Amino acid sequence: MTEPQSSFWSTLPGILTAVGTVIGAVTGLLTALYSAGIIGPSPSSQLKCTAPFIRQTKDASLRDFLTTLCEYAEAGLAESQYKLANLYREGRFVPQHYAEAIKW
Repeated sequence: MTEPQSSFWSTLPGILTAVGTVIGAVTGLLTALYSAGIIGPSPSSQLKCTAPFIRQTKDASLRDFLTTLCEYAEAGLAESQYKLANLYREGRFVPQHYAEAIKW
């Protein structure tokens, strides 16, 4: 008697190949949809930090840094919140303001 031959797709390497192919296809589709703007955050949901100290900063690169830091802090990123709180507490690049430091 001869044993029936099994298909490549019913073996472990075949199954892993199929799963990897499906994951790759789904990732490619989601990337294309996100790039086209079909999925992803709507423009109105993007954060805009309008803290007064940012508008008063004359150095453009510092203003960009503080804006980004504030937006990330508002989005809930703990490290950005911590850094922003320390800037307020120490009065570095922003006016010293303990209440704002505690807020973050």
